[in-house]
Amino acid sequence: MRDLTQNDTAARSYVARYFWRLPELAAATGLTEEEVQRLIRAGCGPGPIYAWSGRWWSALSACRGADAPAPPDQGELYYSRSAAWDLRRAALLTREGATFTAAADANRDNFVSRFANLLPVVEGAEAAFPSCWPKGVFDRARAETAAGEEWAIWLQGAYGVCLRVFNASTCIHKETLAARLKLRVADGMPLDLLDEAQALAVLILPFAPWERLTGTPGLTIDLLLARLALGDDLPYR
Repeated sequence: MRDLTQNDTAARSYVARYFWRLPELAAATGLTEEEVQRLIRAGCGPGPIYAWSGRWWSALSACRGADAPAPPDQGELYYSRSAAWDLRRAALLTREGATFTAAADANRDNFVSRFANLLPVVEGAEAAFPSCWPKGVFDRARAETAAGEEWAIWLQGAYGVCLRVFNASTCIHKETLAARLKLRVADGMPLDLLDEAQALAVLILPFAPWERLTGTPGLTIDLLLARLALGDDLPYR
């Protein structure tokens, strides 16, 4: 990951446009900043996705082992807007008397159940989650295990870099479309591929400038447009 300076206009503009600081996340959920932080610490939603402290820290880079596991203590912290939905669910549960830990478990269980219900009916999902189809037959227990792993990735922040909104449906469809495009971008039918790239573009964020090339949009949408000589997505304009 290259270092970025305060003068990297595209990077700072991108993060400010698509992510919230803590006061904004608290306002969006109707909670105090302390309540938001307590819910995040309990595992009800992801922590910071980006942090600035003279250079950019990214949750995706951290998940890949290319950055420190946690953001710098004194950095400017930026959170996924989608995290607000999980925090709102958790807030409702705590109002009804649930502990923060119980609320976190309920959020995870809700995601796992929805994921396992939806996975077998999404066309092409087997290519993205092959472990859930041992010997070609769908296995719900394996799907629930896979769902738990995807939820953990969300809590670690990687999906916050990637998805505009994180839930079971967007997770499955994003992974399915991305897997298909990466496999077929070199030799698939152009019009079909454009339809799939457009569907993927609805789900994913543009990615920060230094992460796009090696991230999902760079390996699918950008690669396809370059192959077909059909311009550029101009993600930072």
